[in-house]
Amino acid sequence: MSSVVSYSLLLVIYFSRYSLQDPHLKGTMVKRYLGENVTIPCATEDNNQHGVYMYRHKPGEIKQQRIFYFYHDGTLTSNEDANVNITISGEFPSFTITFLNLTVTDSALYWCEFNYEEKITFSKITGLSVMDPCPPEVPKEEDNFLLYVMIGCTVFSVIFLLCIICVIVKVKNSRIYEPAKSSESSVYEEMNRTKLDSMSTLINPAYQSSRQVR
Repeated sequence: MSSVVSYSLLLVIYFSRYSLQDPHLKGTMVKRYLGENVTIPCATEDNNQHGVYMYRHKPGEIKQQRIFYFYHDGTLTSNEDANVNITISGEFPSFTITFLNLTVTDSALYWCEFNYEEKITFSKITGLSVMDPCPPEVPKEEDNFLLYVMIGCTVFSVIFLLCIICVIVKVKNSRIYEPAKSSESSVYEEMNRTKLDSMSTLINPAYQSSRQVR
């Protein structure tokens, strides 16, 4: 949220203050994350210059801050209070400044002011917004509800499938053992029938009489 506010303040500062100084002054807004680098141009079309100051203006501050003064003979005078880690590439008066290992405090408007005696020439303004990495999204209540529903459906499906498997196995086992039982029962009944016939033969008087006559 703080990054969004800083970015908005940079836009307000740029359009309300610096654009009024020079209607033809153009600016560029760039966004970076913590620890990244950014390269800012510092150039002018008029090569006849004595030197150049680089400034920045942070959101919420009244005064602008000088970062360095770069003289045309290559002499660089840095402002230690600016607390920046920079490298300069190119030759005066058209060069670039690379800010290394950015922090949130580097969010500001940056520009260069070239001077030739009393004449001041502005470079393009660069608005830099340094943001924290995006935090992980917090699941919404709707997402949690859908997750719970999906888990519940999965558990129910697994239980239902296990029940079906158990029923199928039970029915299959009952069919395997059923023929053996019926065969056993038939043998048992046949034995009983033979035994009864034998007993009835012994008890039958006609059978006994026939045996005695013979």
